[in-house]
Amino acid sequence: MAVDNHKKHIIEVDIDDIHEGMVLANEISDGNGVKFIGDGVKISKLIVKKLKDNPPSQNILIYKKSIHPQKIPSIIAKNAQRLKIEMKNLCTATYPDSDFKKLEASVDAAANMLKNKIFNADSAKLINIKSLNQITDLIQGSSQRDGQVIKYIMKIRKKDDSLYKHSINVSLLSCMLGKWLGYRGDSLKILTRSAMLHDLGKVKVDESILHKPGKLSSDEFSIIKKHPEIGYKMLKEINYMSDDVRLGVLLHHEKEDGSGYPLGIKGAQIHHYAKIIAIADIFDALTADRIYHSGLSPLRVLEIFERESFGKLDVKCTMEFIRHISDFYEGCSVSLSNGLQGRIIKMHTNDISKPLILAENKFMDLRTRSDISVMDVFPD
Repeated sequence: MAVDNHKKHIIEVDIDDIHEGMVLANEISDGNGVKFIGDGVKISKLIVKKLKDNPPSQNILIYKKSIHPQKIPSIIAKNAQRLKIEMKNLCTATYPDSDFKKLEASVDAAANMLKNKIFNADSAKLINIKSLNQITDLIQGSSQRDGQVIKYIMKIRKKDDSLYKHSINVSLLSCMLGKWLGYRGDSLKILTRSAMLHDLGKVKVDESILHKPGKLSSDEFSIIKKHPEIGYKMLKEINYMSDDVRLGVLLHHEKEDGSGYPLGIKGAQIHHYAKIIAIADIFDALTADRIYHSGLSPLRVLEIFERESFGKLDVKCTMEFIRHISDFYEGCSVSLSNGLQGRIIKMHTNDISKPLILAENKFMDLRTRSDISVMDVFPD
């Protein structure tokens, strides 16, 4: 049965509310993944019985026009309340306070060690392997719970924009992305270390430039752009530092199309660690409140990544980052451009900034609402 272009009028229906005459808005498969009812099929008594005898694992979506108008409010209220409870339970179960505080303490310890033992060392030669290993171990240990790391970074972004916290955040994000890409053992450890040191060269840049509240002049920006080379040269003084760490530091501002710095190299010429660090660096920098700009919504940054992945950032690394990190925003609270508060029910990986939202007991698929956007995302 053909259904005429009412896809924006779709509602999720509980199995108990299915009745004859409704029109399915999604395919339904059996336990083996075999489709037995297609999108657009009008539900008969036999289909109702089949669905209730063997409830499908996927959600049941119905075209709203096929539901009796008097039943819509009760169905919406029932499902909204159920989803509210599920999402609330998901958030509280995933992120217990005690575990979050342990993560926060570990990250604080790593940031303090990075500041006092590494970045503030009198000479690069005085950076010792023991301190580096301790910080790397703290970061890798902290990154084991991906969801908590995302929650931590969401919370800290409005509190601390220091060079040290930023370096730890980038290291955490790089470590997670490395795991998602299949890095293990020494390769993951070296990536984590390179990410931790990616901004080491900024210790040689005047603080008045680093923390300037207004727009940088062209001369000031030229000075800032030297920090990858400065960091690379500092690490060259350390005999035990691997070339992989140094190249991650040197090349993390290079772009796939050759428009980056300091060397202006392209694609395969860019070290694979630098490609990962670039994504983590940009994500943390854009979502954090800085003295010179307010942080963007994480969903807005992921939308930018979707565009930048074709030409600027490595496509594979970027898509893996978007695919994995978007999962952690489901269940989070959001503020909307129309002034409402809501909760993310489902992320759409092909339209990352326009999730399905539950607000005031109503579902809003932002893919069909050009007048509403997510202003910010908050962990519970």
